[in-house]
Amino acid sequence: MNNISESRQIVRAYSFEVEERLPPERDAHDLAHVLAQNQGSRDDARDPWRSFFESSFDSEESSNPITQVLAVETSQLCEKWKVFVESSTARDRMNIKLSEPTMNGVIDAVHEVQRAWDSKRSNGRLGRAKRLLHRFCGTLKSHQSLLEILPSGNEYVSIFTGTLSVLIQASANHEKIAEGLSESLCIISQHVDDCRTDLKLFNMADMQALIAELYAHIFLFLGSIMDWMMKKRVKRLLDSFNDDLPSIFENEMNKIKGISDRIRNLASQKSRAELRSTRLTVESSARDLRAGFEGEKRHQAEMKHYAESIMREQSRISGMWTAERQQQLADSIFNMLEEKAIRWLENNRAETNRQRLSSTNFISLGEPTQGLAANCAGVVSEHASEAVAICSRQLEDFFYRDRIRLSHEAFDSIMVPPESFREIGDWARASAPNLLWLEGPPVDGDDFENPVTMMAATVIALAEKTKLPVISYFCELRRGEKLRNGNDSMEAQAMLSLVYALIRQLIELLPPFLDTGVDLSEGRFKALDGSLGTWSQATSILTDLGELMPGPVLCIIDGLHWLTDRGTDNYLSDLLKILRGDKWKVLLFTTGRSVVLQDELSRSEISTVDVRSFGRGVALDRQDFDE
Repeated sequence: MNNISESRQIVRAYSFEVEERLPPERDAHDLAHVLAQNQGSRDDARDPWRSFFESSFDSEESSNPITQVLAVETSQLCEKWKVFVESSTARDRMNIKLSEPTMNGVIDAVHEVQRAWDSKRSNGRLGRAKRLLHRFCGTLKSHQSLLEILPSGNEYVSIFTGTLSVLIQASANHEKIAEGLSESLCIISQHVDDCRTDLKLFNMADMQALIAELYAHIFLFLGSIMDWMMKKRVKRLLDSFNDDLPSIFENEMNKIKGISDRIRNLASQKSRAELRSTRLTVESSARDLRAGFEGEKRHQAEMKHYAESIMREQSRISGMWTAERQQQLADSIFNMLEEKAIRWLENNRAETNRQRLSSTNFISLGEPTQGLAANCAGVVSEHASEAVAICSRQLEDFFYRDRIRLSHEAFDSIMVPPESFREIGDWARASAPNLLWLEGPPVDGDDFENPVTMMAATVIALAEKTKLPVISYFCELRRGEKLRNGNDSMEAQAMLSLVYALIRQLIELLPPFLDTGVDLSEGRFKALDGSLGTWSQATSILTDLGELMPGPVLCIIDGLHWLTDRGTDNYLSDLLKILRGDKWKVLLFTTGRSVVLQDELSRSEISTVDVRSFGRGVALDRQDFDE
């Protein structure tokens, strides 16, 4: 990448000199002038990132009525860019010495990230992010065409592309954010691409003003993503699976869509004066209140925007806890079974003509269907979920984020009897029991060769598609992990890791603000130091957080058999008592014995999975997971 960057700098340097070397009367002089114009300024060639460190938009552009709002947002974005880069970790920070803020620089950043992803284990989210980023790169020319119509357009291109490159690099190591960012960029770029209807109309002042407003809102959007990622970084939740970036910024993206629609309408209907009033109405509703304000007015607009964001988040969280979600999960499981059965029947008829179907039909695991479902005492205080997440962030040191979810990309050719899923669907529909244990025999293989573990991962994927509140953990005894002070066995330490992981995920599901008498102070979380001496405090917090949930939480735990040990029996018994609470709907998956589960669960809460009836089949198309 260094060689590429150096070669481009040489070309840019020559582009400035060629115009000076050719006399004006030469035919090639005009071509040289165009070439030099497209390369920006000499200062940019010497220091491509200069625009991010100098306030070049505060004077001339701020006084231009066409770009006044955009100039304000550009300055704001540059300030956030500097803070964002400085606060990034070494592995998330882009090396600006080896890149440049250009369209080619964005493409280089995408290629670099994709090469890093290719070196890792295949992953469904990263595979989807790769496809979306590739599609996004195809829209960069549309952005460049629109920005260059504006006065000082090259400067805006530099700020836009430099911000994109930094965000793409910062998301590369966090698969859920990478997937969400790539999807959001594709959505916005599609709106930009759609409004390129007639470039010859864009040099008119009213059209330029709309384009400037469009990119003011895009810059606002990019700045909001940086703010959001910095908050997630402080809370150590960049690898959380509970946040969907496009949903969080849906309101901002709708504003961008509204402005792009106005650009399209203005280009195609410019001669129809009777639509003016309609256009003005749309314009007022699509404008972000923050755009163009500075100082105290900016602060007031930011506070109003923040209040609106809190209201939208409260509404989104309320929607997660509807009773229909549980029913949708059950319906999705049955829909999956029915579609697989239909496909199997069709294939079977084609292959065997009129042969009689076996009564033990099998279905492939791994391809979900469209529309997947899935009292406290003390002084009442107001708590912000962000503050609680920050207070508890040290818990991330005591469990493994990669054990919260497993990649559904590995759902290859394992064949599972339909009755195994049907039982889960029946359980999801029913109000009782709240707990179901699916017990399988010992399996010699890793996670992706274990059909019971893959069943757990499939149900989680279905629940996520349904947007059902779900927390999960895949227990393990990790090779090379050291025993912490105060812990007497790896099994007991892993049990504590499980509880800490559940606590952190429940905190992610808290509403933005809540009034409660539960102690959610920093001191209570600081006491959790990863030792078994904090077991009672940890289970107490887990109980309290469960009670604070607005509705039932689907909790899926796989691999409890790894934690089976005489020294962990009491800990598992304590955990089961908590999971039997009213706010829990719990699925347990094991491929090994667990004496505690056998002793404490009733017969109606236990289901035996016969993996001998599992087979192998043809790998399925996973696009339903990825799209």
